[in-house]
Amino acid sequence: MPPRAADILDQLADLQGLTAAADLDSVIAHLHQPLEHYAELELRSDGRRIDLITLSDQPEVPAHFLDLVQTRGALPPEAAAAAVDLLRFGAGKVVGMKLPLAGPLAGGEVYLRGAIPLAEAAYFLRKNQVEPETLDCLMQIAASFGKNHTHMLAADVASVPGYTVFFTTYLTPESEGRDWEMVGHALEAIGIQAETIASLEPLHALLGANRPATLFFSWAIADGVGRKIAKMDYTGVRVGLVAELMHLVGADESLPITWGRLLHMNRANYAGLIVDAQGLAGARAYFTRRLQILDEGSA
Repeated sequence: MPPRAADILDQLADLQGLTAAADLDSVIAHLHQPLEHYAELELRSDGRRIDLITLSDQPEVPAHFLDLVQTRGALPPEAAAAAVDLLRFGAGKVVGMKLPLAGPLAGGEVYLRGAIPLAEAAYFLRKNQVEPETLDCLMQIAASFGKNHTHMLAADVASVPGYTVFFTTYLTPESEGRDWEMVGHALEAIGIQAETIASLEPLHALLGANRPATLFFSWAIADGVGRKIAKMDYTGVRVGLVAELMHLVGADESLPITWGRLLHMNRANYAGLIVDAQGLAGARAYFTRRLQILDEGSA
């Protein structure tokens, strides 16, 4: 009999010394409809938890998701206020939803997917007490990528209001120098020094070698202030390259290879560099499979 999705998730958690959520079967059943179409598992270099991401264009699904997040994390109603406001503001958009399945279970995140004009994003953030200097920085990041819109806008379910803004650029064989220049300007805008930015260029070349592809740049805002930290996600990265990235940040380089074997995948759909003022601060890998496929044991 093919392994159940919950059994595979148990194995992934055990690899990192984590305990899968006791309500794992309940979560999968609760989100059964969106998970049949989209399920993304996040591997973190810090080993703190495993997150599940799914999508829906049905407005009742995110509302039920927020109820689930608050219940399992024993969070007060105000912890979801930013996410509730974002869902109302973004009504009509496809919504991404993220919650932990192993490790600490408190919290979650919702995303508005697809282009959002900068004026709309700035309005929403301003009315949620994001500081003017942070909004100025947002505009500088957008200008770095030549964008008049965000790619996604996310809100945390947490005691401290938090948001993440995403931009993209398209990597082509002809644009390597130009796209790194854009990334550098965006990192400079959030306060990363030139020497630190230069040290990251070889990793950009490594993870962005599989061109053409999309690069995702995300920047976090916490309690109204932009953080001096960003993440760059690259698409279609071999598990061996993800292993190299894990090695560079002092994490277990065997994990992405084992994840790939258990999930019948030789590439991560996305691999991410986390960058702070000191340089490379962490790594992520994201594996996307329909849970129905996992249950069928299909490659």
